[in-house]
Amino acid sequence: MSKVRLAIIGNGMVGHRFIEDLLDKSDASLFDITVFCEEPRKAYDRVHLSSYFSHHTAEELSLVREGFYEKHGVKVLVGERAITINRQEKVIHSSAGRTVYYDKLIMATGSYPWIPPIKGSETQDCFVYRTIEDLNAIEACARRSKRGAVVGGGLLGLEAAGALKNLGVETHVIEFAPMLMAEQLDQMGGEQLRRKIESMGVRVHTSKNTQEIVQQGNEARKTMRFADGSELEVDLSSSLPVFAPATSWLPSAVWPSHSAAGS
Repeated sequence: MSKVRLAIIGNGMVGHRFIEDLLDKSDASLFDITVFCEEPRKAYDRVHLSSYFSHHTAEELSLVREGFYEKHGVKVLVGERAITINRQEKVIHSSAGRTVYYDKLIMATGSYPWIPPIKGSETQDCFVYRTIEDLNAIEACARRSKRGAVVGGGLLGLEAAGALKNLGVETHVIEFAPMLMAEQLDQMGGEQLRRKIESMGVRVHTSKNTQEIVQQGNEARKTMRFADGSELEVDLSSSLPVFAPATSWLPSAVWPSHSAAGS
């Protein structure tokens, strides 16, 4: 009997866990597994990403046991993204020009970071906080920076601020809501949390709607301008993204021929 050609798009935490569970419950020899991994490294623990700044290594965050994929004959296409899917022909075309045929397809694309539209956020030393590569860039910038700001006062934003503070940078948290972690805490809890964060040496700015980030000539320093007219000068800024399902490419990719493809 021929093997089942199984294609998995996504090698994040969910995609990797699926492979582990499948191979734990089934005979690996039944499958020919190909995994599309858009990032330059295999699955790692994104939940504990902030610990990377605490002298953890990428290897320590890795979810993949040494030799696991090789042992089970799983082909992981690192740094390669699925571009189009044709469900009638059961074929995937990748960013590397590769063509992969499948019998079964698993979508584990996770999410992508949506950044609020702040004018100037594309300037140098403005970072998204999401991947190990993002953290490497932030750490490199922090070595030459004196003051940094984290846009977003939720749990992840506070983790990022703590990491930035530990890198020796004067750290500011910019939050649109009137208090930190506004989705999780009431007013009293928010006030107590703010006192705790400020006692750690992190400066908190609430009710701040960031309108623009302006580069100061050829200098590294930037000016963050807020809707209330106030400003803050920084060398480094990190935006905490809102996460949305990474499926925006799917309608045209999955149904390229006709509507019946969705059946």
